[in-house]
Amino acid sequence: MCLGVSRGATYERDDGLVIMNYDKCIGCRYCEVACPYGARAFNWEERGDDPNPRAPEWGTPEVERRPRGVIEKCTFCVHRIDGGLAQGLRPGVDPEATRPA
Repeated sequence: MCLGVSRGATYERDDGLVIMNYDKCIGCRYCEVACPYGARAFNWEERGDDPNPRAPEWGTPEVERRPRGVIEKCTFCVHRIDGGLAQGLRPGVDPEATRPA
């Protein structure tokens, strides 16, 4: 049994996107092993006040850094998708629907 799924850390939205709730992740890593796409990675790094080495040198990151001890995966830029939907745009059809704010 995958503890991450049973705890609600991984869930499928109504639109089909598989999303993580990082606050519910207990770091068991079962979902990392079970992922058929190899798309999940365990965050071993301590989160501190140091600059994020993966952040671009320009602009501001749109997604908050996750804490150490959780599985990470692509968010499908869900914050952009939701922003576009809130404006009545259709992601995948209207190019403005997923542009950065």
